[in-house]
Amino acid sequence: MQISEQIRHLRQEQHLTQQDLATKLHISRQSISKWENDTALPTFDNVVALSDLFDVPLDKLLRDDPELMASLSQPTRHSPWEVIYPAIILTLGFIGFLQLYGRSHASLSTLTDWLINAGQLIMMPVALLVARSKWWRRIDTRLKLAFWIGMGLIWLAAAVEFASGFFAGFHPAH
Repeated sequence: MQISEQIRHLRQEQHLTQQDLATKLHISRQSISKWENDTALPTFDNVVALSDLFDVPLDKLLRDDPELMASLSQPTRHSPWEVIYPAIILTLGFIGFLQLYGRSHASLSTLTDWLINAGQLIMMPVALLVARSKWWRRIDTRLKLAFWIGMGLIWLAAAVEFASGFFAGFHPAH
């Protein structure tokens, strides 16, 4: 019996709704639905939690589902974006930081200036979305550090550029 069928059977046997089971496992109801509809597989941690919750041997849950066994035995593959994305952020941050020293006041006179500033504005919310993503948890700590250093440089460049532009236009009355 596949794990999707086992989860549904065990849940119904215990008279639990999908929401009840999700609450006990500290996950979303949609995750339970995906498991039961065989559109997603639970993680190993969740399989262990199910085993404990339903008092079913872990071996029974795992060995009865060849697809789950195959997914758990495959090595974790990392996306190339896990390295490329922080490198892009670090590069943009470095360019943004160098931009501060390349001119004496804020101006958007060239296409390069416009592109760099657009990149700075776009990367701020993107960074927050990425930091909340699932693959972010798997990234090596050194890459995370490079990512946040790059974002820090971008934010610093944007803040200094904004402040210099603001104060360049501010002339106190005599």
